[in-house]
Amino acid sequence: MTSAILAFLVAVNPAASARAFTRDRRPDRPVAIAIGAAIAVAILVALAAASETLLDALDLSAGTFRLGAGVVVAVTGLRWLVLGPSEGVAEPDSGRALSGFVAFPTLLTPGAAVLAVTVRLSDGLGTAVVGASVGAAAGAAALLWRRRVPVVIGAALVRIIGAAAVVIGIGIGVDGVQTM
Repeated sequence: MTSAILAFLVAVNPAASARAFTRDRRPDRPVAIAIGAAIAVAILVALAAASETLLDALDLSAGTFRLGAGVVVAVTGLRWLVLGPSEGVAEPDSGRALSGFVAFPTLLTPGAAVLAVTVRLSDGLGTAVVGASVGAAAGAAALLWRRRVPVVIGAALVRIIGAAAVVIGIGIGVDGVQTM
């Protein structure tokens, strides 16, 4: 379970989540951020629950999907490692728009989506739920604390977590090849 939680943490990359918005002087809106995190977790859990159906519909084996999931996580990590954090956008004015933006694309990343499916197949639904919840909670917490972390440190953390994502993604891909 620990490796699944770590994989979700690097797939969400809380440091990148913290950089999703440009710095502004608005008060934090924890309820809207929590709703966005809950939406992201609900979608990830739904993907995990439907994992066997998804693989049947795509006519893929678990090993093949795991290989693909590893590639997605590794490539995303490589992007963070090489280019650093994405440029932030202006924080949405309404709480509803903020919740939507927190859910996707901030916390519901492609890496987290494919991990939900592959973790469910390899470790069970409970592990996928815990991993998705921890990853989304860490990303939401980083959004709330974004004004307290100096920009330079945040950017360095994005790259460090990106490096970890590359390593973990390669490991997931190798596991996928071994189970084919």
